[in-house]
Amino acid sequence: MTIYDKLQEFNNILYYLTVDFSRLKSRLGSRNDIQAISRISESNRRLYIKAIFTFIEAIVEQNKEILFQMHAENKIKLDNKTYDLLEEKRGFLKLKDKIKIVYTAAGKCFGASFSKEFGQNKNWDDLIKSIPIRDRITHPKSLKDCFILSHELDLAENGADWFKMMHKKFVGLVNNHKKVNKW
Repeated sequence: MTIYDKLQEFNNILYYLTVDFSRLKSRLGSRNDIQAISRISESNRRLYIKAIFTFIEAIVEQNKEILFQMHAENKIKLDNKTYDLLEEKRGFLKLKDKIKIVYTAAGKCFGASFSKEFGQNKNWDDLIKSIPIRDRITHPKSLKDCFILSHELDLAENGADWFKMMHKKFVGLVNNHKKVNKW
């Protein structure tokens, strides 16, 4: 499978995962936390957050695989330290760290900088703030851990928007690299 075929496959996955959380968004119930929220709405809120993170984790992993394939085909060069980090030889990377490593490596390989996206960026901060929400509903310790407040939905949505922008930038860099290097 060529890198371009892989990108197309990933875009198809992206479409289906986006459809998942787009459909759930319409079933979240009122954003007014004072109003009674039904059990179905609560369930949809949990599924919505999980769908957002399934999307993010799948795409960052796929972008990492594209970097590996491009490195194997000598289209880019990953230094040994970055390669080992991406390969997770030293242990499982937390999502925040994996995102930073994948996109920082992509920036180095493609001559672009992603540093401002990780700096003073509200949507990046919102993504980081929403990771414990995902963790809380995935591994609840009490009943209150099962409930998602409206501002928590906003955090996850803002983080997803930031991540979509990062993925779009990544795909643009890969496509530009292909065009410039005629592969």
